[in-house]
Amino acid sequence: MTKQQAYDCSIVQCEKISSDVYLVILQAPDGRVFDYKAGQYLFINMAENDARPYSIASAVADGRTLEMHIKDIPNNDFTAQVLQRLKTEDHISIQLPSGSCTIEQSSGNSPLLFISGGTGFAHSHSIITSLLNSDDSRPIYLYWGANELDEIYLYDSPIKWMSEYKNFHFVPVINNLDPDWSGEKGMVHEAVFRNIQNLHDYDIYLSGSSAMVFNIYRQLKEKKVASTQIFSDMLDILRDKEELD
Repeated sequence: MTKQQAYDCSIVQCEKISSDVYLVILQAPDGRVFDYKAGQYLFINMAENDARPYSIASAVADGRTLEMHIKDIPNNDFTAQVLQRLKTEDHISIQLPSGSCTIEQSSGNSPLLFISGGTGFAHSHSIITSLLNSDDSRPIYLYWGANELDEIYLYDSPIKWMSEYKNFHFVPVINNLDPDWSGEKGMVHEAVFRNIQNLHDYDIYLSGSSAMVFNIYRQLKEKKVASTQIFSDMLDILRDKEELD
């Protein structure tokens, strides 16, 4: 893995793009580029011994900018403090890269299934945009779950990808009952299980809350999907600790 490096970044953008999600753009210092792989995450340095992890949402491109999707969680000081700094200051210190849940984990041949919840989409966004930009021909399926349609905060992006790339498929899934929503309803993994029978043929990436990831992982294992085909940073941490089969 690439050695972690520290960067004092310019804060180019911190814009609210939905009722509770901010799109953040950071720029590398002059003469430097961000060195990471699609699917990795960074740490925002808040103080000595206080570094907070966030997924990198951007594709690997020229390495000059980074994108993040940060949810403003009510009554959560962890994110409130980070967003306050991003909204009011010109620079912020980060360190990267961290995590091994990248496209390199996959077999390179299997179709890819991304199951994302909320801002877990940031991780999927990084890998999927990198794949599409490189004209990867593997079938790519994105199931993005949320309670309300507003929580699928970049809805137009995967819709656009479908019109441009024949190998990309997008299924939004809304959990709360909405009479005006005619698409897939319920929990995101339930929609996956309804629509995809041969799950063992896929390399599967999970991103979202820890409860969501662990729940879907257990159910995939019950369906006889090999653990070597299921990828998530949270699962990697447990594997490193030898706490996951």
